[in-house]
Amino acid sequence: MIKSTNTKATMPSQEDFAELVKRANAGDDDALAMMRKTLDSNPEIWQSVGDLAKHAQQSMVKLIAGGNMLVSESLLRKAEQMKGELAGTSPSKLEKLAVERIVACWLEMEYLATTYPVAKGETLGQARFALKQKESSERRFNAAMKSLTTLRALLPNGNAQASDHHEKNEHAHSKSHVNGKQSKSRQGMKATQKRRVNGHPNNRIKVYLDESEPVTV
Repeated sequence: MIKSTNTKATMPSQEDFAELVKRANAGDDDALAMMRKTLDSNPEIWQSVGDLAKHAQQSMVKLIAGGNMLVSESLLRKAEQMKGELAGTSPSKLEKLAVERIVACWLEMEYLATTYPVAKGETLGQARFALKQKESSERRFNAAMKSLTTLRALLPNGNAQASDHHEKNEHAHSKSHVNGKQSKSRQGMKATQKRRVNGHPNNRIKVYLDESEPVTV
């Protein structure tokens, strides 16, 4: 009996991998091939490096903190807390993307709010620029929140499995239409679904929408 062998490459040291990347960037084809093989064998590397949302959030946190490590670590923890509260226990991939966008917009909005606490500047043009920056960030934040709410309205239980189940129910009840009108049972199902969407525990974004104020342009 032939024993199976583990073909996964050993995780390279940080120094060795940095040197490999340096050689690949310099045009070394052999180094590029080795780097690709290393990434294929260690997906955690490219998953971390390729997480642009995480990089964007870290860059914004660094900008806000201004070298203050207490502020930096506190903001990172606050961002993770927001993700957990908004995503829920078993978010779909689309929900995860929407939540990442919300947190990124929140960081940008808070940065501008602290940088420009009031619309002021040396000139009227600078004051208007600061105000427009703040208003634009607020619109992006509100749009990101509404996107998540819309997504959860389409997926009542917040996942793809719920969507498949919903489509099956739609097909099963399609025969309930008589002479172009919906039967009472069909109308009752729609009313129940609407109540379930609005009150679903995964729809935690609703509290943020209720508390946010409309932006006037």
